[in-house]
Amino acid sequence: MSRHTKILLYLIIFLTIACIGAHKKINPELSNFIQLLVQTNEASLAEYSKFSGECGGELELDFMLQECQSRGWDIYSKSCIDYTKRRCLSADQEKSLVLSWLRKKFSTIGKTPKIINISSSTEGFKHDIVEIIIGQNTFLLFHNTDANKPTALIVGVYKINGKKVTEYLEKQ
Repeated sequence: MSRHTKILLYLIIFLTIACIGAHKKINPELSNFIQLLVQTNEASLAEYSKFSGECGGELELDFMLQECQSRGWDIYSKSCIDYTKRRCLSADQEKSLVLSWLRKKFSTIGKTPKIINISSSTEGFKHDIVEIIIGQNTFLLFHNTDANKPTALIVGVYKINGKKVTEYLEKQ
C-alpha cells in the first residue's frame, strides 16, 4: 500500500469517527414525539399525554378552556368541567387539540423532519433543546432527559420560528 493510500485511508477513518462522535443518538422519546408532529393520522390525547403530562398538560387545558368559551360556557361552569373531564377520561378516543393546532397552523403533516442541533443543559435539571426543521418552519423542542423527571413535561414544542408557542396563542 502506498504512502498516499495509507494517509487517505487514515483520513477517511478519522473523519468517519469524528462524524459519528459529533452526532448525538436520538432518544426514542424524542423521535416518537417528532413523529406525532408529522404523521398523517391525528394523534390522540393519550398519545400526546405521554410527552406532555396528565391529560395533555397545561397547554392542552388552555385549548380545552378556549373550546369551552367558544361554546359560550364559563370556564367554571358544570358544562366546561364535564367537557374537560370527559376528554381526559377518554383520552385514547379524543384528539389532542394542541397537536391538531400545531400540525395545521405550521403544515407539518406528512413532512420530513430534519434535526439541526441538539444542545444539552444541566441548568435546573438535565434537558436538551432540540432544533428541527419541518417544512418551512424551525421548531425548538424541550426534551427532559433527567432520570428523576422533575417535571411532567417529557418533550414539548418550546418555540416556532423564534417565537414562543404562547405568543402565537395570544393572537388567536
